[in-house]
Amino acid sequence: MMPVLTRNVMVVCSVVVLSAATLGCSISDGLTERQLEARKEQQRLDNQQLAGIEGGLARSLQPSVYAASADDTLANLLPGGETVFSTLSAAIRREFLSANYGAVHPELGAAYVKAVSSDGAGGFRVTFVMAGRESAVHFRAEEINARDIFLGASEDNLTPYTLFSWTGSFRADPDDPSTANLTDGSSMYDYFDVNGWSAGSTAFKQRRGYATYGVRTPPENLSGRATFEARVQAEIWNADSPNWNTQTWLHGTLHLEANLDDGEIAGQIDELLTRPPGITAYQPLADGNVIDIASTPIDEARFAADWVGNDPNGDAAPGDTIRGFSGKILGEFYGPAAEEIGGVLSGRRDATDTTPEQFLIGGFHGSQSEP
Repeated sequence: MMPVLTRNVMVVCSVVVLSAATLGCSISDGLTERQLEARKEQQRLDNQQLAGIEGGLARSLQPSVYAASADDTLANLLPGGETVFSTLSAAIRREFLSANYGAVHPELGAAYVKAVSSDGAGGFRVTFVMAGRESAVHFRAEEINARDIFLGASEDNLTPYTLFSWTGSFRADPDDPSTANLTDGSSMYDYFDVNGWSAGSTAFKQRRGYATYGVRTPPENLSGRATFEARVQAEIWNADSPNWNTQTWLHGTLHLEANLDDGEIAGQIDELLTRPPGITAYQPLADGNVIDIASTPIDEARFAADWVGNDPNGDAAPGDTIRGFSGKILGEFYGPAAEEIGGVLSGRRDATDTTPEQFLIGGFHGSQSEP
């Protein structure tokens, strides 16, 4: 068993290039050559804690928890409060009430969830990394289900006013909030869960995203061919939006075909529905709107694939089509024999004559179809 997370601060230089100038460090910092080399080495080791991917995606290198048998479920592993899970994350950075307002994908590795564990009493400990600094935030059971915003440590370590939240499973039925209950073992899946998160500050900056965590499939257990079906929820943000809660919601159905022997996976997201700001009901996009996911290798029971939005109707207005979006999707298999699948995705679309540049983040959750 792994120990419960403790709070600590990771101090690193500003960028990841191994030279004194580009590291943001110099001999004028009062460091000797040997100290500078030691700092570079520490930077390298720190960066091994994250495999950052373009578009606000991140794969934590917190050691994974693997399913040795069907008994290694979240319901069995969470309540003890000793198991720490690695994550996949997708993030968006938003700013308000400033000259630089708007939404954008954060810089590589600038916003993600590093790890998730239970507190042994129905709550969670979630380790966020914001701008290179860790904060392990404790969300007690009664706080999680209240859907409040929680006080944590500031990302600049200067003020105590940054707000963190572990907002609950985005799979909840909007007519039944109890389906978003996050207490021990409450996932609708046996081996993993997907949740929303946010981290904000008094400077009206907020990182917001999705994270999936769970009991991963041992890579040596992947074999044969498998079909997976999953649900997708995503948010589309305008790059020039100065306001809160102005996203367009996107739902869809994800189909994946995997050759687990050869280590290849590909698929498509269809049945796309959108709900623009101020609209209460989802509306389907026209037939033919799909997200095509390119064939990609499976590595260590994970995959990172490119995707592109396609629409045969070339005359559709940008708000009525997925055409023009492209990005990347990260996924993992969960359970002893890849019974379940989950992950995150992100993307963007260039500005058009009628719409600004747009950014997309989301998550997906599903399981292996019956043969």
